[in-house]
Amino acid sequence: MAKYISTTEILALPPSKPEDWVVADLLRTGRKRPALLCGLPEAGKSTLAHQLALAVANGVPFLDRATVKGHVLFWKNEESASDVREDLVRAGLVDAGKLTMILPEPNDNNTQVLTQGLTEHGSRLCIVETLADFMPNAELEKSKEMRDSLSRFSNDIMVHFPNTAFLLLAHFNKSTSKDGLALTRINGSTFIPAGTDAKIYLEQVSDVDHRRVLHATVRKGRRIEPTYLEFDENKLTSTLGVKVKDEDQGKKEKAKLQKLTDLDIRIQQVLTEKPGIPKMDLVEAVGGKRQAVSKRIDELVNDYGCITVTMGGEKGTAKLLTLSGEMPDVHSDWKAGIAQMFKQETEAA
Repeated sequence: MAKYISTTEILALPPSKPEDWVVADLLRTGRKRPALLCGLPEAGKSTLAHQLALAVANGVPFLDRATVKGHVLFWKNEESASDVREDLVRAGLVDAGKLTMILPEPNDNNTQVLTQGLTEHGSRLCIVETLADFMPNAELEKSKEMRDSLSRFSNDIMVHFPNTAFLLLAHFNKSTSKDGLALTRINGSTFIPAGTDAKIYLEQVSDVDHRRVLHATVRKGRRIEPTYLEFDENKLTSTLGVKVKDEDQGKKEKAKLQKLTDLDIRIQQVLTEKPGIPKMDLVEAVGGKRQAVSKRIDELVNDYGCITVTMGGEKGTAKLLTLSGEMPDVHSDWKAGIAQMFKQETEAA
C-alpha cells in the first residue's frame, strides 16, 4: 500500500541520521544501491580493491580518507588462492582476522555463498569482483540485464545487511569512446546512474603513459576530481597525487615561462651585439609581437635593472639601451611568487 505524506508531516519528521561512512564521504552503509569501481581490464581495479580491503580491515586511510575499521568480505573469482596471497602480502596484509576471501567454485550458488559469509562475519564492507562473474548468465552490456542484475543483488543480498557497504567491480565497454562521459562507458550504462551509489573510475592515461587517473562521483559525500595516482610498486599501495587539471595548468605555465625565457635570450643577444641600440630598433631586431617585446624590455629596465637607459641619438631624445646586469631567472621568480602566494593564503586561513 502506497504511503501518502503531507508537507506538514514531512516537516515534522526528525532530521536524517549522519551517514554511516565506511570510507569517509565515499562508501556508506544502509544503501539500496551498491557502489561501483569501474575501468577497462588491467586498469588496476583489482589492485585498488585490495588496497581498499586492507585499509578498512586495518582501519587506516584509503585515498587520503579515513576508514571505519571492520571486517571485509571479498568475493573474488578471477585469481587463484596463491595469486591472491601474493598480491595481498605485497600490499601489507597482516593476520588481524578482519579480511575473508571467498574464492567460488563453478557450481556454487553465488548469492547463497555471499549471504552466508556476510551472516557469519557481520562485515562492514563487501567487495565483489566482478559483477559479471557474480552473475555469469546476465548480459550486462544490455540496460535491462544490468537493471535486473543490480535489482536482484539489492533485493537478495543488500537489504538484509544494512550495516554493510557494498562495492562491485565492473568493466568499461571497450567499444565506446574514451572521450565520452565515464558513466556512459560502463556496460549497461543507461541504468548506471539510477542503479548505483558512488562510482569510482580508474583508467590508464595512454599506451605510452602508464599512470592511472582516478575520479569518483557520489550521491552524497565528496567527489574526487580526476587525479593521478601515486603508485608504490613495491608495496602495491596508491595515494592521490596531482589533480589532472593542475598538471594541465602546470604545463601551460611551463610553456609560458619557456616563451618568456626565449624572449629574454633574444633581447640579451641583440644587446650584446649592439650595445646602445635605440629601444625601437631593439624591438625590431628581436622580432615577434612588438607590444609584447616592448613591454618585456620595460620590465627588464624598471623591475630588474639589468638594462640601462640613456638618452641620445641625433636629437638626444631616443632611448638608448645597454645591457648592465644579469638577465632574470624567470623560473625562480615564478616559484618565489607561488611560494609567497601560498604563504599569504595560509596566513589568511
